[in-house]
Parts: sequence; structure tokens; C-alpha cells
Amino acid sequence: MSGPKISVIIPARNEADNIQECLEAIFSQSYPPYEVLVVDGNSTDDTVEKAKAYPVKILCEDAHSKGFACQIGVENATGEYIAFINSDCIPRKDWLASLVREFRDGIVGVGGTAKLVDTGDGFW
Repeated sequence: MSGPKISVIIPARNEADNIQECLEAIFSQSYPPYEVLVVDGNSTDDTVEKAKAYPVKILCEDAHSKGFACQIGVENATGEYIAFINSDCIPRKDWLASLVREFRDGIVGVGGTAKLVDTGDGFW
């Protein structure tokens, strides 16, 4: 892969109904991620088991905080850039490619859109 290595961090807690669709979209990107880290917030459902079906690194956080989950992801990421997405979101196929296109000297962060899966009872 040419271009920067992007680590995708996905905080998740009790997202068994959504994590597979999110991961399918991540691994179908036109610009493939360098690594994907799922940071689990002590899920009591099958979130972790479903995530393990994909080539992801599973990390755990105990503070029940999305911010802390993101921090754990950053501390364990090895890519050159970090991309965050929630486990109940589905990025477009060109999500990572469009983020990479915007990086240049002086740019320290970029954002994009993702489709939210509305379950109505999310933790965060």
C-alpha cells in the first residue's frame, strides 16, 4: 500500500447488533486501513466475539468512557494517522481515501461523514 498507514479506532460497548456492519464497511474501504483496533467497554453482549471474526486488535477499557476508549486506542495504534469511527456508524467506501486526500503540510486533522445506525438505545 502506498500512502500513509492509517489506524482505525472503534470504541464499542454492547454493539453486537452493529459491529459487524461497521467492520464490513471498514474492511471494504477503497484505501485499506493499516490496522483496526476495537476498544471494548466491558460489553455484556457478543460484541467482542463478533469483532474477533475480523483481523482486528481487541483492547479493553474499564472506565466506561468513550474518551478513555479513544485514548487507549491511540496509545496502542502503530499507524502514522488515526481515524476514529463509532461502532454504530457505517463509513462510505471512500471514507479513508477522502481523509488521506486532505492531509498536507499544516493540516493536523480532517473529518468526514458516516451513516449512523439508529438503534435508539446506545451507551454513548
